[in-house]
Amino acid sequence: MLFDPFTNKQILFCIMGKSPSKGILHSFHRDAALSMPRRQFDCVLNTKGKQRWVTLDVGNEKIGIARLDLSTPNFCYLSNFMIKKKYHGHGIGRWFLKKIELYCLKSGLRSVLLQPESFNIEHDGFKLSGNSDMPVKATDESGTF
Repeated sequence: MLFDPFTNKQILFCIMGKSPSKGILHSFHRDAALSMPRRQFDCVLNTKGKQRWVTLDVGNEKIGIARLDLSTPNFCYLSNFMIKKKYHGHGIGRWFLKKIELYCLKSGLRSVLLQPESFNIEHDGFKLSGNSDMPVKATDESGTF
């Protein structure tokens, strides 16, 4: 379990039943100082295929969000991974990533791929793989990441 460092409320890992609203996603982009015209959010929010959105919730507030594109049994492509700036530096992003890895493992996926900003490359066990510029974290022989 992990607790909000400001309110001491429990932080919950949640699998969303549907895509987040444009407003929710826009608020995360604004908090991260990322610019994307609101009309382009339709492409990001496209839910065709095996996509899941996961969040970190404290009470009614979403403090983290990520999009998972599932390609069972091979891999999960992780994108739109964001933690609200207020929560940076408390280990919450690392905990969220571990929860996503466990979710993927339980779903039968063998690896998680992501394309982070250049300053996050080779972080938290993700390593550049082969000819790809995309870091990969794969399960080991025991089936764990």
